Amino acid sequence: MSTSDQKSKCKAQTRKGQACKQFPMKDCEYCYAHSLGRTKGVIWWKNPIVHLALAIVISAILFCMGPSRKNQTTIIKNQITDKIDRRYMHEEKIALLTDLKKRKDSKGGVISPEDSLAYMAIVVKIYGDLQPEAVIHILDRIPSLTSSSSHVVDISIRSVQAGQEVLTVVNVNLGTSPVDEHEVLEFARLLTDVGASKGVLVCNSGFTRAAKALAPSAGIGLCSIQDAQSRKWSDDIKVPVLMIELKAQISFNFIVPLEEGDKKPRVSSSQFSFDEGATTFTIPGLFTDLWNHNSIPHNPQEPQQINLDYSGWKLRIESPQKWVPVDSCRFVYKLEEEAWLKYYTPLEYTAIQDHLSQNVKTTSLHVKVGPFIRDDSWIRVSDQKSFVSRSRGVIFVLKEVLTTLDEFTNERTRMRKVR
Repeated sequence: MSTSDQKSKCKAQTRKGQACKQFPMKDCEYCYAHSLGRTKGVIWWKNPIVHLALAIVISAILFCMGPSRKNQTTIIKNQITDKIDRRYMHEEKIALLTDLKKRKDSKGGVISPEDSLAYMAIVVKIYGDLQPEAVIHILDRIPSLTSSSSHVVDISIRSVQAGQEVLTVVNVNLGTSPVDEHEVLEFARLLTDVGASKGVLVCNSGFTRAAKALAPSAGIGLCSIQDAQSRKWSDDIKVPVLMIELKAQISFNFIVPLEEGDKKPRVSSSQFSFDEGATTFTIPGLFTDLWNHNSIPHNPQEPQQINLDYSGWKLRIESPQKWVPVDSCRFVYKLEEEAWLKYYTPLEYTAIQDHLSQNVKTTSLHVKVGPFIRDDSWIRVSDQKSFVSRSRGVIFVLKEVLTTLDEFTNERTRMRKVR
């Protein structure tokens, strides 16, 4: 080993008295391992002792900022509260089933506890999706404003609007007959006694004409829910799917010089090139590429002209085989839509319908559609805009990808005699 190599090594010696073979740290005389505890020949901020001291200080800071006894007590308290809440939810379900049985006995409805519980859960899920920031309780006990008693409501929704807490009470009616005006009046008195800002009656059996007339003046909403998972209502829920087929009509006019004996070309199948045949393309293929790359508008209201650089274009003549220059071109296309309708039963669908405004708010939707093989089950819709505007609730409008083209609507070849 040369002298220069020895000087470049660490100056320390191992326990066996041999020279250290490690290279020193930059601007230091010792390697990291042998710089431990040294004050000379080692920069202070590269000394392992400094690093160890910093680690101890940081650990102490993190320990002090960690969970204190008070924080640990809060965590344990929250865990106990969660257990109590879970137990309370179980007690709520038992009370709910008991209440449903009473309703069944009093009204003579044929409603199983499972269906009733599912009905209540769906209502809670819908309002939870519509108001994710709200606090929702099932079978909530709300104190009366006029006495020392309290009222148990099916669902309470507390939200904050403009800095003020808003209480909405939702009661579900599981009877087999429509809700009448007497039930609306009774519910209105309950809303007043608990100080609710709004009330909603939910019933899938409908509402009488008198109930619909009275509800708006009492500030009560009348709604029904729709759910595809329930075996009772799945047959009544159909989601319209409107499939739009796009068809393109192309007009491609051009001028080429032809000689006597040249066979007149057909545009739809002719090959064009701008490099003497090294690469070729057809007009349908060119239009498809422009469409797929979004180089042309997909929804023109009127016939649209495609402006390209046609200089250098040549057309292949099959008989006799040769390439002839294209003097001028005009490339125009027009889109036409055909609408086809089919109704699907959704795999998952939850929504709430307002019987006063007839609006439908959908919170969960999963419909399996396709593959789109248009058979006799699809119905032709002549006026799709009118159908969409008058359809309530949910409607799927799907546009089929343009993959095929109709025949050219205008094909013309101009002959020019060459002497």
